[in-house]
Amino acid sequence: MVPDRVLVVCTGNVCRSPYIEFTLRQALGNGLRIASAGTDALAGQSIDPGTAELLAAEDIDPAGFVARQLTAEMVREAALILTATRAQRSQVVRTDMSGLRKTFALIDFSDIVARLDVGRLEPSFMDPPDLSDLALLVSGCARHLGSITPRAVSAADIVDPFGQSQRVHKQMKQTVDAALVPVIAALKHAHSGPELNLSR
Repeated sequence: MVPDRVLVVCTGNVCRSPYIEFTLRQALGNGLRIASAGTDALAGQSIDPGTAELLAAEDIDPAGFVARQLTAEMVREAALILTATRAQRSQVVRTDMSGLRKTFALIDFSDIVARLDVGRLEPSFMDPPDLSDLALLVSGCARHLGSITPRAVSAADIVDPFGQSQRVHKQMKQTVDAALVPVIAALKHAHSGPELNLSR
């Protein structure tokens, strides 16, 4: 069975992907294993100060975070991979082809799950028999990708605030926070089952 691991990917792994990682962890608790990496990571560096400030405002402490370079093993081990941009999705798939049907730009994934009835998803003939609930959600999203009208690239990619003003950091936060609303609901449902009260 594919482990219930969510991997978040951006470029340097110091701004966007750690912000998404820590926000998901806070929302989902310890139910899923959530990590992040970068396609061109500033490996070994701590989180960007502007991003750390945004997290601190939400009572999230990113102390001890260290940026990591994306590897093929990370791609293979993840059940779901969310990227900050569509170009990064392509980079993940080039890193390992196993990422093809489980990697999505975050905003695209958000648009899909917002339209899906995640409680009524059924496996396809292509799915293995031992599919986890998270893997079933990912499979359903891959099959429904063509059912949404894709946004323009300018609206589908999350701005990179690295080296930018706090205004750009806040723009990144607003975009990510809005995109995560349906994503968090879907991941809670996938992990906890249909009995979960998603209105909380």
